[in-house]
Amino acid sequence: MEKLIQKIKVKQQEQRPKGLKVLFFNVESPLNTKKIIKAILKIKEKNLGLYSTSQSTKYLQQIKEQLERQGKKAFITQNSSLEDPGQVLGCNYKNLELLDNKVQAHIVISEGEFHIGGLSRKELKKPIYHLNPLTFTLEKKKFQLNPQIRKQLAKQKLKDAKVIGFIVSVKPGQNRFWSVTNFAKKLQNQGKQTAIFLCDTLNKQDLLNFYEVDLWVNTACPRIHDDLGEFNAVNLDDVYE
Repeated sequence: MEKLIQKIKVKQQEQRPKGLKVLFFNVESPLNTKKIIKAILKIKEKNLGLYSTSQSTKYLQQIKEQLERQGKKAFITQNSSLEDPGQVLGCNYKNLELLDNKVQAHIVISEGEFHIGGLSRKELKKPIYHLNPLTFTLEKKKFQLNPQIRKQLAKQKLKDAKVIGFIVSVKPGQNRFWSVTNFAKKLQNQGKQTAIFLCDTLNKQDLLNFYEVDLWVNTACPRIHDDLGEFNAVNLDDVYE
């Protein structure tokens, strides 16, 4: 067990060949703005925040202008952590948080449920509508678990655990090694055992090799937690402030 309570790098089943360059580029997705405007005009709220995935952010200004010609007031903002105005990521909703006290409702334009699903972790006061740009359906979202209750449950799990494993990504933008190190020392002073697991691409089956761990704390992308259903796991942000 003593060997486990060390900085452990989870063995990767797939390794990127050394020297291989990876090119990332954004692919735009065309929107039928007329049908989108028609869908948004059905809701009663007048002051609206507009957001979309990166494939469609270029259309937000056009949608804003058309809505305002129809009597609505629309807002688009940009947090410094995001590349485009109005952009949402599956783990970053800073633009919504910036406008929550200014608008009456949030309109998130995205094709699937992934980007909208992460909002269940945020404590936003205003209603959230999901607009699918393929079907033009507009749905008011209701999330089952209150973020405050989720944090309370996570902190109770941490309190009950004796051996805690921290999942730490080495990816730029997700690496929180130093925060984890400080938190782990604090838990050790409380009599708990901790281990830090470094990984690039996480294969959750690797976690089964460490049966001694009572609780996994995910410190990488918070949406990884969604895939850890069979494990006793929490996100770092729910237990560490």
